[in-house]
Amino acid sequence: MTPTAAAAIERSDVILESGAGLETWLERPLQTIGGVGKVRDMSVGVHLRAPDDPSASEEVDPHYWLTATNAIRMVENVRDALSATRPDLAGNFADRAAAYVTRLKAADTQIRQLMEEIPASRRGIVTNHDAMAYFVAAYGLHFVGSVFPSMDVSSEPDPAQLARLADTIRSAGVTAIFSESAVNPKLAKAIANETGAHVVAEPLYTDSLGPPGSGADTLDGMLLHDAQVIHDALISGG
Repeated sequence: MTPTAAAAIERSDVILESGAGLETWLERPLQTIGGVGKVRDMSVGVHLRAPDDPSASEEVDPHYWLTATNAIRMVENVRDALSATRPDLAGNFADRAAAYVTRLKAADTQIRQLMEEIPASRRGIVTNHDAMAYFVAAYGLHFVGSVFPSMDVSSEPDPAQLARLADTIRSAGVTAIFSESAVNPKLAKAIANETGAHVVAEPLYTDSLGPPGSGADTLDGMLLHDAQVIHDALISGG
């Protein structure tokens, strides 16, 4: 927590957090600075999933924004939080939320069309870390495994975990491993070299939006970008 961030919290009327346990680090600073009562949780109303990996220590997977349906719920929560804070602008917030929901619904339709084009036998995916569970479940894919066996990428997996993943990749016939913009692809490339798979050059965006002009710099754009990357890699068989 920097002095600039602390000052921003003090000046704020409302604090929006992703929730789902993602910002536990913020709890103590808020108690010190003040502002606990201004926090609004954007995950309210979302059905939260347990991590796909049963060995993961996390209670829930916080990557819920990776489906258009959940993103729409976030937009509605933002609308309601801002409207409660500034009721005089509630109509403006409602109009902007409705426009964003329209974009997200259009993205959802396009994503489903892309996923339907992938043969069922090629819908298994391997990622850098366990971040795609919501996307996988919503859009008819199959999670094979991840290089980092949980959502924590701060420590490297042990050799036995990597060996099991390599065996799974071979047995499942996976030919493409998806890298992510916020995760170092070094281990993914090592697994790819060992199994004969390859790391898809274009990364998925899971924990951040893409840079300005990338097409993934909005939430609907990010979801479409990820869907297109997955589609192109899997429909060609890797």
